[in-house]
Amino acid sequence: MIQDAQDDATATRTGENIGRQITALIVNDIQENGVIIKSIRNAA
Repeated sequence: MIQDAQDDATATRTGENIGRQITALIVNDIQENGVIIKSIRNAA
């Protein structure tokens, strides 16, 4: 019973960490795309 609760807590933390990593990747992608778009506009 206690082990189940510990496993659940670990799974929750793992899920939160994965969510944060994905969010960071998306934000990074958006920032990089913004820089690329600015470069294209400046070149035009």
